[in-house]
Amino acid sequence: MSTVHIDPTFDDATRRQRIFQGDVIIYTRVPEIEAFAEFTRNLITEVFAPHEPTTVHESRTPEELADILVSSSRSSSTTRSRSSTSSASPRRSARPRR
Repeated sequence: MSTVHIDPTFDDATRRQRIFQGDVIIYTRVPEIEAFAEFTRNLITEVFAPHEPTTVHESRTPEELADILVSSSRSSSTTRSRSSTSSASPRRSARPRR
């Protein structure tokens, strides 16, 4: 039976062992991930402006939405997104064993 651990303070060896045993480990409030989520929210809001992203499908056709997404992927937002993604890499990644 798997166990879910929320914000554990395991060392790398224990965390690795628990994961390989099938346990689930959840980290909340990871600053890098929060920053990436905020960046993504802003990017989506900017792309679909003046419409609310959660309801834009009610005022645009799927084809129009596809065109918006394709054109936004060619903009400078893509560059900003790639640099933001690299900063969101997990701080808690296990170090390689030697």
